[in-house]
Parts: sequence; structure tokens; C-alpha cells
Amino acid sequence: MEVEVKLRLPNAVTHQRVSSILSPYHLKTHAQENIFFDGANSELSSKLAVLRLRFYDLDTQCIISLKAKPVISNGISRIEEDEEPIDPSIGRACVSEPWRLPLIDSSRIIRRVKEEYGIGEKGLVCLGGFRNVRAVYEWNGLKLELDETHYDFGMNYEIECESCDPEKAKDLLEEFLKSHDIEYSYSNASKFAIFRSGKLPNDVSKIGCTDYIWYQPQIKMAMWNEDEYVRYNMNCFYQLEALPRQVKGLVNVDRFNFPWVRIIKRRPRMLVYDPP
Repeated sequence: MEVEVKLRLPNAVTHQRVSSILSPYHLKTHAQENIFFDGANSELSSKLAVLRLRFYDLDTQCIISLKAKPVISNGISRIEEDEEPIDPSIGRACVSEPWRLPLIDSSRIIRRVKEEYGIGEKGLVCLGGFRNVRAVYEWNGLKLELDETHYDFGMNYEIECESCDPEKAKDLLEEFLKSHDIEYSYSNASKFAIFRSGKLPNDVSKIGCTDYIWYQPQIKMAMWNEDEYVRYNMNCFYQLEALPRQVKGLVNVDRFNFPWVRIIKRRPRMLVYDPP
């Protein structure tokens, strides 16, 4: 079981600030390429699993991983993980021709994929992937990983920390970020989940029409164009008190740097208590 603290940084400027502050504790930086696979009939994803090949630093190393049953809550991620190294040249051949992967009989993980997930004659299919630049730091007894993730649809920034005591590690990391006045939020999706969704977290351009946004007039800028939101069938609220009572969750920041919130519809119940 891999347990990690995952905190999302809002932009490249914040990422650079964290990198500069942590520079005395820097150990190494990896250029990673992550490629994912599923069964031809979704045998892995249907059981909340995925197979990944990760290439390091221009194919100097390749790790094959089987990840399953991910859970992420309040900035702490838990996922079952099994991994082992394979020859990078074999890994590259499997990316080009995924049918080769099930033929690696020497791999414990491939045997698990075939035996536990029932990969059939159609074998595996490549889902694609993304690149990640990971800077590693040793800070206060914690191993921190500062990530700059490159998707086809944008960039995402995170700081992660694997720990056997994630609550303590999260407290230390949050205290560090707050002491330097660095904005952050709890990650609510894995990198793979973001990749499969095809959009960055809090991407206003792909929010559904059931969302509501609000902004404060004093932070209104010249570049603001209210029609931008009208195109997405959103409602504008100019005061926090005017927001609908069913608003749920944290206030997020959109690409105009204005806050927005989302409406979560409740299931009807037999008894509704709605005090004045």
C-alpha cells in the first residue's frame, strides 16, 4: 500500500517559489514519462486497476507498476501498488507494440495481470500517457517530491510526500507552505485520473451548466468579460450571502483568478428539514 500526502499548487509561479525555498535540500531531479495500459476489454479499469510503464531520464531506467483501488481524501492518497524494474528497451518495444507485454513471462507483475485480472487473447492496449518533471528533496526527515506534470491539455503542479504517518507529514507540509504564504489545495484526483478526464482540476472552460460562480466587485479587472461565463450557462453572484444554500465544497479559483463554487444536487428524501 502506497500512502502519500498530495497538495496541489495553483500555478507555475507558486511551483517556482517552492522550488527556490527548498533548493538547499535538493537531492535530484528526474524526467519521467508515464505510459498506461488496460485490457482490450477494460479488464483492469473495470476493477479500478491500471498498468503503468515509467521511463526515467531518457530511458536510463524503466519501472513497471500495477496500481489498484485508489482512494484520495483530504490530501492523502492510498493505493495498492506493486512494481519492479524491466529493461528500458523492452519497455519501449511494448509501448510501440502492446501485444508484447503479456509475453514477458519473467515479470511477476505481468503474471499477476494475467492471473488476477484475466487478460484474454486480445491482450493489452496502450492508453497513452504524460510527462512529469520530479524534483526530490530531503526536508525535516521527509522525502518531498515537487512535480511539474505536462499533459496535452495543460500543466499541473503538486508537492507529494510518501509517509507511514501521513497526517503528521501533512501537518508539517501545510505549516511549511503557510509560513511562506504559499497557496495550495488538497489534491482530489490522481495524475492518472486527471489524464483520463482530459482536463485540469478547476478548469472553468469545461465546467458543466449546473455550476455557479461568484466574484467580489473590488477585485474586478479590466480583462473581465462576463459574457465568458454566459456561454457556459452560469449564474453570477456579487455577494457571498447571495449564494444558494445548497452550495457545497471549497471555493476554487478559475483561470481569471476569480472564485467559483459548484452546486451539488441532493437526492430527494422523505423528510426535509429546512430551518429559516
